[in-house]
Amino acid sequence: MAKMTAVDMLTRVTDKALQVHGGIGYWKTSTIERVYRDARAQRFEEGTNEIQKTVVARDVFARAGKKETA
Repeated sequence: MAKMTAVDMLTRVTDKALQVHGGIGYWKTSTIERVYRDARAQRFEEGTNEIQKTVVARDVFARAGKKETA
């Protein structure tokens, strides 16, 4: 859950920073361009957020099932 939240926040922040910098933010010499590329890569590490949501949901349902049988 933390990874999902952190990646969502990173994506939103870098998108806004890129908008602030405008077209210059896309230049290879711009620091924000590198940060934006790194942020995009984080979305796919350990699975996309859709996959992460499935993993979290499975865990929640498994824990709920264990409490009902206990």
